[in-house]
Amino acid sequence: MRARRRRGEEHATAFLLEELHNAEAEFRRLRAEGHARMTGFLTLVGATLGLVAALSGAKGLGSDALLRVVLAAALFIAVVGTNAYIGLVVRDIGTDACARAAARIRRYFVTEYPHLAPHVSWRHTDAPSTWMTRPRSVNRRQIGLITAAAYGGAAAAAVRTAFQPDGAVTAGVGLATAAVAWPLLLRWARRRMKDVADRARREQRFD
Repeated sequence: MRARRRRGEEHATAFLLEELHNAEAEFRRLRAEGHARMTGFLTLVGATLGLVAALSGAKGLGSDALLRVVLAAALFIAVVGTNAYIGLVVRDIGTDACARAAARIRRYFVTEYPHLAPHVSWRHTDAPSTWMTRPRSVNRRQIGLITAAAYGGAAAAAVRTAFQPDGAVTAGVGLATAAVAWPLLLRWARRRMKDVADRARREQRFD
């Protein structure tokens, strides 16, 4: 009976260690995916701006055509940036889920073997992680600001193309659009993460 119980504990331990490995592997994958998304977006922005700069110096390209190029480039950056921004929010939500799953497994070992507790360096509570409670991702902020600026640039180019106002009005429209787009992105991310954090608190098993 004792040997059977020991084998059962060994199988349970092996199973939980495999689960911990899977959670940590997914955690690393999500973080790497986020960094790759950020790098790809910045590369795309640089290439797009470089293309616009090259076309602006091309002979035979009128100001109206250049404005349409700027509009298309700004809209392209804005759409891709919005997608990247949403992707980073989803990444942080997934990261939080992995961190809480791993914490529950650590909690099992700390409970079963209390002498391990002082040596466990990672959290063993499944409360919402700081990715949800203090969502201050630098990468997400950078993408959000660039995306908001792209929306502003697109609005300015569209107004300039359609109505031909003076430079001050065009700049004002662009700045106003960017000033609205950035808080909207930020508010959406914070609300999404707050919902996830509230749900995690309702599902919390260990303090």
